[in-house]
Amino acid sequence: MGVRNGSEYATNVITSAFGINCVNITFIGMEYAPAPKERYLNDGTAFDTYIEIVKSSGKKCGIGIEVKYTEQDYKIGKTEKINIENHDSQYWKTARSSGYFINPDDEIVGSDPLRQIWRNHLLGLTMVEHDDIDDFYSITLFPNGNGHFHKELPRYISLIKDEKKNHVFGCTFEKFISAIGGTPDFEKWKEWLERRYVVK
Repeated sequence: MGVRNGSEYATNVITSAFGINCVNITFIGMEYAPAPKERYLNDGTAFDTYIEIVKSSGKKCGIGIEVKYTEQDYKIGKTEKINIENHDSQYWKTARSSGYFINPDDEIVGSDPLRQIWRNHLLGLTMVEHDDIDDFYSITLFPNGNGHFHKELPRYISLIKDEKKNHVFGCTFEKFISAIGGTPDFEKWKEWLERRYVVK
């Protein structure tokens, strides 16, 4: 479920926070996954937030955002384990067909620290593969003090071809919140987010 037709203000936040030249927002969804799932990764992978935009070039792009506060890895689930161990699964097929990875069969992506970053990235790449969108950005949003993602995101990005690296990145809560503002109502939201999520 999502909301269509975003405001000019929201496009400015995306451009400022993420450095993506956004001229229009056409869709925003929470806990979003394309359907039917069998056409994509055929599992429970979903974006915490999914934003569909139009860039100045006219390209329709998806932005998949994973929001993280905790620093610990998560243990592999039963279905995930089957898909990770089977290199003929949709995970590995997508990695190979996408053209994004230096070694698309590198098993390090299935390790506890990287697996969720990889799965969210792959979900977006399946959407490109099916022509739902022209391009995709995978973003992890986390507090600046979260050492885990400061370490693991660059490690994941190092596995991606140079010309594709700018499509996967992290954004701190602090940077995102600083992009908010401009009206009294939004300043109140900004202050609330800083109080709740930013440790000073």
